[in-house]
Amino acid sequence: MRKRTASWIVLTYLKRRLPIQKQRTISCWNHKEQPRKRMLRQFIARKETAQLKEMFSDKENYLQRLKQDHEGLKVSEAAATGSVRVLKRFLAATSTLDSSKVENESISDSIVSEAGKVVTKFSLERWSGRRHSIEENQES
Repeated sequence: MRKRTASWIVLTYLKRRLPIQKQRTISCWNHKEQPRKRMLRQFIARKETAQLKEMFSDKENYLQRLKQDHEGLKVSEAAATGSVRVLKRFLAATSTLDSSKVENESISDSIVSEAGKVVTKFSLERWSGRRHSIEENQES
């Protein structure tokens, strides 16, 4: 009795299912190929496999770098959040000190009380980001 291989089973199945014209092309395809063709196909398959493995390792390396960058961003975000909290506390402490300084001082001089109000107002306002140089202040 003939030993049935997987390729023989597939060929038999396809021959039963396909029309006669396609059977001729399939009958050429079997496991008893010419040695050169088989070696060429194996060579091509090995080459493609090597290329796929190389692409896969490149993708893995890229993914690893992305993970490291993500971790670095998390750390810097946490540091920035901490800095923002410290600055908010400092701003709150400064504004409460300025306002309590103005409230606690009972100076009858209107110029000094006006200056205190301006300081309180300035600390609560947003800084425009423009710095004045010493030369600009002397010219004014």
